[in-house]
Amino acid sequence: LILLVTSGCEKELESKVFAQLSSFNFPQSEADIKSSLTPFYSMFTTDWGITDPSSGVYNFSFNVATWGYDWMTRTMTDQTFDVRRRTWSVYTFGPSTYLSSNGFCFYNRIRFIARATDIIDRISKAPVPDQVKGKYLAEAKAIRAWYMFILYDLYGPLNPKLDPAKLTDLTIEPRLSKEAYVSFMEKDLTEAIPGL
Repeated sequence: LILLVTSGCEKELESKVFAQLSSFNFPQSEADIKSSLTPFYSMFTTDWGITDPSSGVYNFSFNVATWGYDWMTRTMTDQTFDVRRRTWSVYTFGPSTYLSSNGFCFYNRIRFIARATDIIDRISKAPVPDQVKGKYLAEAKAIRAWYMFILYDLYGPLNPKLDPAKLTDLTIEPRLSKEAYVSFMEKDLTEAIPGL
């Protein structure tokens, strides 16, 4: 009995704390980086959309599903005209066509570009081998460029947050010129090619 009490099982009873992640220590591994990129693909699922965990808003996808990006950008005819979504059918939608809280507005996805900017910055500072870092930086830059392209296709050049130092700055910047916006997309894709 004394042996059991003195040897005990303290090691097995030590709790593991899983809530120690913060913006100061994430990501730390390849698995962390991979998990941080996974949500970026949620907008391209085969379903109609998902609820954005950061806002609680149901967002329609950028995919080919009904009310997705493909539907919004195809040429409407009398066969595909949607009476319930007339503004989309006749291309009269804009940044404020629908309230962003109902998920019908694609303009609010501009925040995904800022999220991609943040994760690109975090990956570049992560303590992982350069080969791993290069692979995931390329993936993140390709994702950011694709988000930028879709929003450009719908709304023209926007004012996305592309500087990690300004992500928390609430100053509203003017829209970029077409040339500047397109050059950011080209730069991301060009830099992504070697890593992919």
